[in-house]
Amino acid sequence: MQRLLSASGTWPLFTLQRRTPGLLACAPETIAACQEDALDDEDLRTEVVQLRRAMQTRPLIDQATGVLMATFSLTAEDAFHVLVAVSQNTNTKLLRVAEDLVSTVGGEPLPDAVQQQVAAAVTALRAAATPSDSSQPAPPV
Repeated sequence: MQRLLSASGTWPLFTLQRRTPGLLACAPETIAACQEDALDDEDLRTEVVQLRRAMQTRPLIDQATGVLMATFSLTAEDAFHVLVAVSQNTNTKLLRVAEDLVSTVGGEPLPDAVQQQVAAAVTALRAAATPSDSSQPAPPV
C-alpha cells in the first residue's frame, strides 16, 4: 500500500508529516529532505515579503530622517537614531512616526507626544555629544 501511495504522490496525505505542496511528490524515504527544502522555500518566501515591505516603507522613513536632519542639523545616522528612539518611547511603529514627521512639512501639527519625544531624543543626543567634564579648558579657537 505504501509503495502505491508513494508512486501516486499521495503518501504525505496519509501521514502526520507537515503538508506542503512540495511534499506531495516526495517518496517516504526522502520526506525529510523534502521537508527541509520546503522549510527553505518558506524562509525564502518570508524574506521576500519582508524585503518588499521594506522597499515600500523605506522612502518615507528616509524622508522623515531628512526632515530631522534639516530641522535639527543632525547627521543621517543621528536623525535615524532619533526616529527610532521616538518610535520606541511612544510605542508607535516607526513608519507611523515617519508619516507624522513628513506630514509636518505640509503644515500639519506634530502630535504632542511625538513632539515631546523628538525634543527629548535630540536633547539627549546633543548631551551625549557634549563633553560631560566641564572642568577641562575649552579648546583654543
